[in-house]
Amino acid sequence: MGDALAPSDEFHRRTVHLGPHEVCVTSYPIGRKFSSRVDNVSPGANIGRGMGETRAEAETAALAGAAARLGLPDIERALRADLDAIRGR
Repeated sequence: MGDALAPSDEFHRRTVHLGPHEVCVTSYPIGRKFSSRVDNVSPGANIGRGMGETRAEAETAALAGAAARLGLPDIERALRADLDAIRGR
């Protein structure tokens, strides 16, 4: 049980702005990796998915996919702002 995650570390869900769009980012561990999905809040359709060694990597990959699908012109700036929010800057 040494690898077990505390309940507060398992499932994260938050709402953020990706460009002008409000999206919901959900992430959770799968084994030793993390999975993340981004939905468009209403109606809640998945618009991005990602996997990574860390929660931040998985969320970044999912947000990049969502940003591309939403056709945002400045994906890098939107992702940088979200990463800063994750890191608490």
